[in-house]
Amino acid sequence: QLAESATGKTQKRLFEEAVAAYKDALRIYTLDSTPLEYALTQSNLGHAMGDHAELLTGEEKKEKLQEAVAAYREALKILTLEAVPEDYAMTQTNLGHAMEDQANLLSGEEKERKLDEAIAAYREALLVRTFESAPAYYAMTQNNLGDAYALQAALISGEEKKQKLAMAEKAYIEALRVYTETEYPERRRKLLQKT
Repeated sequence: QLAESATGKTQKRLFEEAVAAYKDALRIYTLDSTPLEYALTQSNLGHAMGDHAELLTGEEKKEKLQEAVAAYREALKILTLEAVPEDYAMTQTNLGHAMEDQANLLSGEEKERKLDEAIAAYREALLVRTFESAPAYYAMTQNNLGDAYALQAALISGEEKKQKLAMAEKAYIEALRVYTETEYPERRRKLLQKT
């Protein structure tokens, strides 16, 4: 959290320190000895790497995002829907976000495939993050899902483009069920600018 509130070189250094600390923790929390702690640390490592990647460019950014995705996938070996649904949903959402960031570094079919993976991760998260059980997380994940569909739509034309835009709009409308004028008005305003 300290790294997220810092700026510039300080922020970059703090993210690097966080990544190093999570990697050190993984020497203690192993898959065999403490699987849940291992998985949660992997998920946190992925999050720190994803945040760090936002400060980077080019090949360095691409590599950091690959590491983040790998950490989330490793975490999901233990953080299953059945065992720890909330952690599963959080990790799937973060995985989707990292893959969407990866997609933004790609083009053409490769970008579309990466967005398909992000969409699949968001849909997995929505198995847990429902309107009834976790409305704020539901709205955030629906918004992310809508963004991924909109990015896909920008890559294609014709009927398929219309379908992707319709799916984006549907996801945004679901998010607006939570982002009302009285609850989350700023998020609502930003979302309405997309539709």
